[in-house]
Amino acid sequence: MIRRVALTAAPALDRLFVGGARVAPRRSPRRPGPDPREALAEAAEFYGARGRREQLFAAPPPIAPVERQVRALPGGAVVDLSWPSTYEPVHPAHRRRLLELPDNRTAHARWYRHTRPAPTILWAHGWSLGHPAIEERVFPAGAFYRMGYDVLLPTLPFHSRRRPLRRFRPLWPSMSPILTNEATAQAVHDLRALVALCLARGAPAVGMSGMSLGGYSTAMMVTAEPRLAFAIPFIPFASVAELLWDHAESTPARAAAEARGLTLDHLEDAMAVSSPLRRPPLLPPERILLVAAERDRVTPKRYAEALAAHFGDARLIVFDGGHLLQVGRSEAFRTILRFLRILDLKA
Repeated sequence: MIRRVALTAAPALDRLFVGGARVAPRRSPRRPGPDPREALAEAAEFYGARGRREQLFAAPPPIAPVERQVRALPGGAVVDLSWPSTYEPVHPAHRRRLLELPDNRTAHARWYRHTRPAPTILWAHGWSLGHPAIEERVFPAGAFYRMGYDVLLPTLPFHSRRRPLRRFRPLWPSMSPILTNEATAQAVHDLRALVALCLARGAPAVGMSGMSLGGYSTAMMVTAEPRLAFAIPFIPFASVAELLWDHAESTPARAAAEARGLTLDHLEDAMAVSSPLRRPPLLPPERILLVAAERDRVTPKRYAEALAAHFGDARLIVFDGGHLLQVGRSEAFRTILRFLRILDLKA
């Protein structure tokens, strides 16, 4: 009975969340501004320039984080890390913006770490989240630790402690292609730095998973980090442009944009460099597992289906619930554990 009620309520709760979280303004401007297609075309040209993708997703230098023990664990400890994000913005406008946002220049992560090196899972959080005390419950970090895995919970750019003061919503993802492309690149940069740190300290394998925005970040890592042992995008979206376009459906802002000739293709082209669907995967499909929710109205199942197809028909599993009411997610995590055991990461 409770399960049936939750499954019925899941889509409605998701739609309520989307309504409150829309990035696009609810009202169209009284006076038409500059043609948005021109700004999008400029961004597409800038980020499509020869060598720009390599510049945007260059390998990060080694990091030496400051460590602070949070608590002891049997055979290890929970440790908080912080280090300067060494990401260098590519677009001049974003370079100026980051100078005014010093909190985002420090990266953070919580590490469930065994005394001896262990196979490691990076778990990236969803939009507007990122506090480690919450994330270690959203992802069953303690349970995975007891099964022999190290767990790293990074804070994505512009979230939690990296969010500018007095700002309620994270800046990223954004309708601005410059901000979305650069923030995505910074997320990948900081995540790759953690992968390198774990491997340098002896981890036999490092993989990644994440939920929603974290699932998208995981999909981007599939296209940027060849040393990943596995990737598990969990209820991901596949394109920031498509996500924001879909969420603006039936709003005055989208109607006004469409009336001026703006289409999803314009957004997709401007954000192509930060779309995993526009980038080749670096992992074989047998090392990728995607998880979707049947009743998800925030990141619908078709997003995960598109990623699975793009990643070479990677395996996709679907649980019954929605994005927020994740009815059936326990079975999804059991499937994830079976998937990891088959990979034999401790070898």
